[in-house]
Formats: sequence, C-alpha cells, structure tokens
Amino acid sequence: ASVALGQMGGFAQAFLNGKAGAFVSTLWSVDDKLARTFVEEFYKQLLAGETVATAVRSARDVGRQSSDISWLAYVVYANPAAKLEALPE
Repeated sequence: ASVALGQMGGFAQAFLNGKAGAFVSTLWSVDDKLARTFVEEFYKQLLAGETVATAVRSARDVGRQSSDISWLAYVVYANPAAKLEALPE
C-alpha cells in the first residue's frame, strides 16, 4: 500500500466506496460533550433542509463557542450541496 497526501483513505474511503452518502469523523479524539454539541447541530441543520456545507459550518460555529478547540477536528466527506432526502416507501 502506498501513502499519498491529499487523497481520501481508510474508513472514509471504505464508507463512500460502499455507497454511503457522507462520512463524518474527527482527526483526533474529542471530548464527548463537544462531540454531542457538534452532531446535534449538524443533524438539526440537515433535518431542517440545509445543505451539508451549511450544516457543517453551523456545527463548527456552535463548537467554536467552547473553550475546547476540538471543533477543528471534524471532517466531513460529502458533496457540499447534498441534502437529506426521504427514502421512497
């Protein structure tokens, strides 16, 4: 296996190759409280019909209000214009 900078790999690549619409992760371990704050805001925005880009920006803004800089650890692999869509029944 080779290593290249600027390319996706590991879990993100595996999930997206498996047809996941998005992959949310962190680059390092984060505090549970901040993780909850980030994902609650992220999903709140997606459920409100916002794009992935807007949801990530909003979640980072909420996380930034903490004294913990771990809000910088979040990475999202997805089409930035993607939105949640209901599955057909």
